[in-house]
Amino acid sequence: MALFAAGEVLTASALNELIQPGWTTYVPTWSALAGTPPSGIGNGVLTSRYRRVADVADEIEWEGWLIGGSTTGWGTAATWNMSVPVTAHADSVSGAVGPAHYLNSGTSEHSGIVRFAANTVIRFIHDGAGSVGTTSPFTWGTADEMRWSLRYRPAT
Repeated sequence: MALFAAGEVLTASALNELIQPGWTTYVPTWSALAGTPPSGIGNGVLTSRYRRVADVADEIEWEGWLIGGSTTGWGTAATWNMSVPVTAHADSVSGAVGPAHYLNSGTSEHSGIVRFAANTVIRFIHDGAGSVGTTSPFTWGTADEMRWSLRYRPAT
């Protein structure tokens, strides 16, 4: 059985499906625990992708990234949250942790983690053990980046 018909053109999206099947794009909601929440990504980038991992029982694999633009509204909050693509099971809320990376416009890098704050929201922690927000681990601005990944058990 042939994967492609004679003369068919292989598009970038078709190639991506062959290499990493099952990914779905998800744009998370960026919010804050307290203080003025971010007002929007503006001309920056906020996106993610996720998929169900079939060979590891029932897990969600999720990775995302935020890149600040000149019109990104950072807010004043000391603690940022992101909505998750699939509601987490209670076991995941108390135990799932994933890696995170924070880049200050190419001048400094910080490692960290993401963890659940609730079954629909993750929170970011940086290497200094503090929450990530408008001025932590640095004052966020244009071209600053945040990347994360997480595997967790879904509620359903």
